[in-house]
Amino acid sequence: MVWIHGGGNFGGSASDPVPFATGDAGYFYEGATLSNNGVVVVTFNYRLGLFGFFPHPGLAAEGSKAGNQALWDQRFALQWVRANIAQFGGDPQNVTIFGESAGSYDVCMHVASRPQPSLFEHAISESGGCTTRQPTLAEAQPLALAVAAEVGCPVPGGATEATDGGSSTDGGGADGNGGAEGGGAVQDASGGDASAADSLACLRGLTTQALLNTNEENTSSGLAEIFSAVIDDDFLSDQPRTLYQNANTAKVPYLLGSNNDEGTLFELGVTPVTDQAGLTAAITQSYGGDAGAQIAALYPPSEFDGGNPNPYQAALTRIVGDSLIVCETYDSALLVASQPVDVYSYNFDIPVDIPGVVGSGPGETYLGASHGSELPYVFGTGTLLATGAQQTMAGQLIERYWSRFAGTGNPNGGSDLSWPMFSASSNVRMQFTLQGPSVVTGFRSAECAFWISYYEAAFTNPAFEPSL
Repeated sequence: MVWIHGGGNFGGSASDPVPFATGDAGYFYEGATLSNNGVVVVTFNYRLGLFGFFPHPGLAAEGSKAGNQALWDQRFALQWVRANIAQFGGDPQNVTIFGESAGSYDVCMHVASRPQPSLFEHAISESGGCTTRQPTLAEAQPLALAVAAEVGCPVPGGATEATDGGSSTDGGGADGNGGAEGGGAVQDASGGDASAADSLACLRGLTTQALLNTNEENTSSGLAEIFSAVIDDDFLSDQPRTLYQNANTAKVPYLLGSNNDEGTLFELGVTPVTDQAGLTAAITQSYGGDAGAQIAALYPPSEFDGGNPNPYQAALTRIVGDSLIVCETYDSALLVASQPVDVYSYNFDIPVDIPGVVGSGPGETYLGASHGSELPYVFGTGTLLATGAQQTMAGQLIERYWSRFAGTGNPNGGSDLSWPMFSASSNVRMQFTLQGPSVVTGFRSAECAFWISYYEAAFTNPAFEPSL
């Protein structure tokens, strides 16, 4: 089982510590417990942010990988596993790739890329699909040039427009020298005669820290965090949605799912809306007036009575989680299931509960079954996050399901509740709660039907702008 860690594809690590822990609580993705189920667990790091998804036109011109460097790193790791895992007791012809969040998205991309020869036999995506509109290499290249301008490097034609932070022409970083603090001479970025090769050479002359300083916290534009996978006609020959629709993907059993309260993690620290006017304004700001009216009808606060911290914010948090994660994962599951492969889906609904820190009590931060909350149950790590007999039993159950799927492409076995297959015509999935597993149907079908139409509209929207 080869793990691809999350972190938005601009953060995270295979050696991330257990969150909320004090002192040395070990690694979040340590494979010792999971490997007790008869699997060999492999974790690795890969390039992130602008080092992992940098589509600079100079790279393409010189024949280098441009835009999907992180995905190539991951593929090379899979090639290493094929060549070497037998020396560690693993079966090189029985490999499962699995990941969470950005790692889940990346798993979906690997299935879409259909490597030849094949590098894996099964796939697991935890909280994230990849079948929404992805930028093409041509669409993403101006963003790379905007980063060059941000750090004071020349760009072909002079000024470059940044899609999420305005115009970048001569550096303009928050530190006053184009974000190049810590190394490298800052050059004038307004040279209209500069070539893509000149721009790339300037970037290569800067320090790593100078480039890292283009992150969201240190610049006005946050350019370094906007990069994601691109359609490059190399790793990805077409939009993943098109590849799945046309069955031009790896034909492997696929297990996909998400968590009940995905949105809470993304809304941490946000001032909550407290009334209908505030909720309407937030929806309109994020999704526009036309879509906003439909969204408001799908998520009335009356359905969130007792929600944390109030029904209005609870509705908004659900909207965020469904739009970003739950329905995107469901969308990918539907497209996978249209192919002749076995698909399984789940909803994880076990809240994070750390007395005095995370929960629903006074002074505690409410997360519910948030983004990433299934991870301690998959890896058997973080006893701080999964304490008590019920949590232990749930974790052991999930480990059995995951490891059986990794071994055979089917999570079922023993006396555990039978997990039915998901299909394009039946939204059926396993639900994990502290009270035990159950099979549910029609999970958020109406909400996701709307969001899928919203995703599809981006493919014909002339105003589409690439971003995370």
